[in-house]
Amino acid sequence: MIRRNYLYFILTIAFSIIAVFGINYLVGSDFSNIYYGMTRDFRYFEKLRDNNITLDFLKKYDDIKVIAKTNNDSVIGVYDPSMFYYSNSSKIISNGEYRYFSTYDYKKNSNVSILSYPVVEMFNNGMTISQSEIKYFEEEYNTDIIHVFDIYSEIFQAEEDIKIAKNLFSINRGDITSIYIDSDSNRIINEATSKLISAGFNIKSKANSIYETIKISFKGRLYVKFFLISTILFYILFIVVSFIFLSKYKIYMNAIRICGASIKEIFLNKFITNLVITLLISTVSMELTILYLDSVDLLSLTRSNISQIYLLVLVTIIIVNFISFAMNTIYSLREVR
Repeated sequence: MIRRNYLYFILTIAFSIIAVFGINYLVGSDFSNIYYGMTRDFRYFEKLRDNNITLDFLKKYDDIKVIAKTNNDSVIGVYDPSMFYYSNSSKIISNGEYRYFSTYDYKKNSNVSILSYPVVEMFNNGMTISQSEIKYFEEEYNTDIIHVFDIYSEIFQAEEDIKIAKNLFSINRGDITSIYIDSDSNRIINEATSKLISAGFNIKSKANSIYETIKISFKGRLYVKFFLISTILFYILFIVVSFIFLSKYKIYMNAIRICGASIKEIFLNKFITNLVITLLISTVSMELTILYLDSVDLLSLTRSNISQIYLLVLVTIIIVNFISFAMNTIYSLREVR
């Protein structure tokens, strides 16, 4: 029976690969719940209660970026030892006059900040920000301004309400209402998550699931809709072709039942074996596709998304196979008595 399934195995491989590629593209086109230039593996926390635990434990991590919202909509806190936000910003260039947050600032909880300002628009109009304006914002927010970034920089993500990005550790712990963290290291993410929960924060939902992404994609741009519809059509095609292909085994079932095999024996010895091989082939195909996308830096899927794709594909295969077996069994019971 396994030999007869080569074509079905090829169909399964194609289905698994296309499912990963299609959903990866849709997720990569969905930025509706991605904030502050973070990846889709970022975590979001809301403060539930105040306690005596500080956020100083974050200082030991170099590969991390943290944004904290406060009870003042104009002020956010920032911890960015890798200087991600400095690199991904439009800013005033003035040698010796401006700088970014330093290790010393974080260590000593220095009260320093970045100002949000329409730098690009100002530059295009041949204007510059005056020291009197900077002095005004320093007095307004009781801080030392060390640089000026454009409002459309990743750190401000075009939110007009945000005026100041302060050194996270200069902000009173009680003023922080929520925190976003991101890192390339799973270990750092997990450790920071555990400590933030201990510090009185509760992890909340963040990036969209693939099901939410699919709903959003129906309202997306033309080529996003094209990929969405193509993926859905192939999904339907896989189910239809699977039923057609697997239905031929009712004749095979009749033959081995005439030779004395029972339905239970066919189920345990033939059907389960075939199903397990199909699931393994599908899993390996998806894993190799994900590794390929990651190797060429095109992987947009979160860990949660990957689990959801595995669940969708494998459950579809199981359901199709069980229904086909049930239909073939009913047919065989009618034909062979």
